Amino acid sequence: MHPCEWWEKLSPSVDLQDTRLYFEPAAHDPASAPLLVLIHGATVPAWEFSLLVPKLVDRGWNCLSFDLIGHGESSMASGPYDHGAFLEQVSRVLDALPVKEFYILGHSLGGMLAASWASQQRGRLLGLALAAPLVDFDQGRTARQLLKLPLIGNVLVYAVLLPSLIIRRMWRYRTFDRGQFGWWFAQQALKPGFGQALKNLLTSGVLNDQLHRYEGLAKEVSKIIVLRGSEDEVFALGHKQRLTDVLREALQVEVPNTGHSLHLSEPAFVAKSLDQLLLT
Repeated sequence: MHPCEWWEKLSPSVDLQDTRLYFEPAAHDPASAPLLVLIHGATVPAWEFSLLVPKLVDRGWNCLSFDLIGHGESSMASGPYDHGAFLEQVSRVLDALPVKEFYILGHSLGGMLAASWASQQRGRLLGLALAAPLVDFDQGRTARQLLKLPLIGNVLVYAVLLPSLIIRRMWRYRTFDRGQFGWWFAQQALKPGFGQALKNLLTSGVLNDQLHRYEGLAKEVSKIIVLRGSEDEVFALGHKQRLTDVLREALQVEVPNTGHSLHLSEPAFVAKSLDQLLLT
């Protein structure tokens, strides 16, 4: 199928094997523009790119984002939300693309998943942008262990974790697009099954030290950009240095005066930075 025809037939929801996935396409020119696949981070679905995508399209990209399992409008998986489950979903999506070559932008967890996928490929990925990529989410590690306890874990999720997460997200997103992102997150968090999905994600180990996922990546992808907000406490300076030691040839870009949600607070800066992927 021609890429343009495939693009026109792409519906918001697609069944890939036993999983219902929700897609968000945005095209500059479906027939000829380079394709950028965007993979979001943990707990926040593909709408986290809603301010960035228009900037990217204006700069000549076709963009395709999708909700990972347990996020947004995609289905709640019955199995564990571990590295293998997420990577399988990402592989299904990328294998279904009608183009042989494309680019990826991965944020946080999505960056680690993109690196995992790219490390196993040969030649399909033309360039990779890692926006505040997950190296080791060491914040709250003790609390994540408590979630594994019978009964206590469920109480903690619904009585403590979900309410506090909603409050933190609403505070973080208060200045973006009149605060609507905070309300969108609250709506997702209150959906049936999200609390259990969140618990499974936090206890699966997928947020633990993942530096090894980036090893060998430079051999498979010639163009890699690492973006970090100057005030990011999640992808902290220590994490950046560890990743730099592995990806020595990657272009390092610091986004000034912003934190972990750099694509929301500085979408124009991030979009312009991705022009570097197209340079020969």
